[in-house]
Amino acid sequence: MLDLITLVLAKSGGGADMDAVRQLLTAYATTAAMNAALAGKADVATLANYATAAAVRAMIADAVGEITRFEYYLCGSGEYDAQGVPTVTNPDTNHIYLVPTDGTNLNMYAYINGAFTFLGTTEMDLTGYVTEGDLETALGDYATMAALQALSGALPTKVSELANDAGYLTQHQDISGKADTEDLADVAFSGSYRNLTDKPTIPTVPSNIVTGSASAYTIVVSGSAPASGTASNVITIVV
Repeated sequence: MLDLITLVLAKSGGGADMDAVRQLLTAYATTAAMNAALAGKADVATLANYATAAAVRAMIADAVGEITRFEYYLCGSGEYDAQGVPTVTNPDTNHIYLVPTDGTNLNMYAYINGAFTFLGTTEMDLTGYVTEGDLETALGDYATMAALQALSGALPTKVSELANDAGYLTQHQDISGKADTEDLADVAFSGSYRNLTDKPTIPTVPSNIVTGSASAYTIVVSGSAPASGTASNVITIVV
């Protein structure tokens, strides 16, 4: 208060200089700063009907403290209103009141501080979970354990219990006259003429063995044919 009085005297010419005034004003907020600080804040009158966090915690603690046990009570027709809130007479704080919703699920209420409070629902979100039908479809091509066990019991355990196919050998065959693989020559595996031994000598074919026209060929037996064509060493084939 003394500082404010001093400030007033300074403004009215009481002798204080402007530096003293500025020094006094440093501890006070400007109008712009106050407006910025109050922006988004609720008015006290607006908050009059709201409870503080401490009050809510105290109310919950009191309500829970009154509960000594839980019993479920299924509300019948006429024991809840159009919004599904229980309307039972003389509600018990130790009861969880169940209200049918869609014939399958239930809404849960408790009587707390003179009113019914919604606690939740028994409905479960099974999105992403497989159903029994999904499993049956997915496992349709797989055999069950019982089927495998039955199949296993039907399988033969001895060779003698199996049926023989056509040409199936049931006893040892005599192969004493057969050659061993290591005793066979290379040609038996390659099939190539080059792998044969003791090949015969093939004579060279003379280059002048055939002469003549298209209708008569002359074969020289030995040497060269004389100019006169002596019959002793020339054979003429007429085609």
